[in-house]
Amino acid sequence: MLFMKKVWIAIVLLVVFLGAAFVLQLKTVTSNAEQLDVQILNRAAVSSPNIKLGNRVKMNADLFGGKFMYKQTKDINGYIIPWSDTYASYTGLGNDVQAGRMGETNGSTVFAEGTSQKMLQFYNPDISYGAINNDLQKLSDDLKKVMEVAISFDKSYELQDILEKIPSNLNIAWLWVVSENTDGVLDMDQVYGFEGLQKPVDHVPDSKVYQANYRNFVAGLDSLRTNSSKADTLYEVYSKLDLNAVKFKGIILTGQATNFKQIAGQSFIRASEIGATADIVPYIKPYK
Repeated sequence: MLFMKKVWIAIVLLVVFLGAAFVLQLKTVTSNAEQLDVQILNRAAVSSPNIKLGNRVKMNADLFGGKFMYKQTKDINGYIIPWSDTYASYTGLGNDVQAGRMGETNGSTVFAEGTSQKMLQFYNPDISYGAINNDLQKLSDDLKKVMEVAISFDKSYELQDILEKIPSNLNIAWLWVVSENTDGVLDMDQVYGFEGLQKPVDHVPDSKVYQANYRNFVAGLDSLRTNSSKADTLYEVYSKLDLNAVKFKGIILTGQATNFKQIAGQSFIRASEIGATADIVPYIKPYK
């Protein structure tokens, strides 16, 4: 009898232990999944050049973890076009976010995976390059498209200077603040910045929108700094700077192709790279 009693006690303790372990594992995995969402959102706030984060699709999930696919789009002057998806996974031990943007190449040009859209490149104003691209100087006069163009400046400029240089029929979709330390041409994963202003917000001055987007950028850095030394370094700098004191290395503009002709050849533009485009159709009205 004593032996059987001990067996039953052992079984009960095992069941209790397994139940507690199950609950703990479930809570940990659920918490990591929620943290993953926050991480993806904050990463988009600081390093997604004119990329909008869309719906989250659960690809698989179980007691030990799961994998999400996040849909992404680009807003090109009012034309919303698909962009490559991004993937992230979570387990009881932590999270893993896809490193780098998925791309396909024809040998000379890189395209976002699953699209026919060209990936943007950026040129640091402080670095000397053997060759610099300037797509704006290649535009034809009768191109019926909306497009985004990455503008790399000849030097860093404050926001007010930029606003004075950009014609009113073009949109400042994204502002490039800083980049990774490299001597090469920069791809879309190597630049940090924040959303500009394409579609005006009713009853809100443009200056307030820029301020809010900058605060969102700093908040994103703050959230990411625990797991990123780069984010920690950037937060220490930009959390102490007012927007009006920030120097920008470049921007992404959107607009109709014909409207870009007026800035082609301007001295403040060191390089220009056309990225995503869309044909203008009569049933979709561009912002400008």
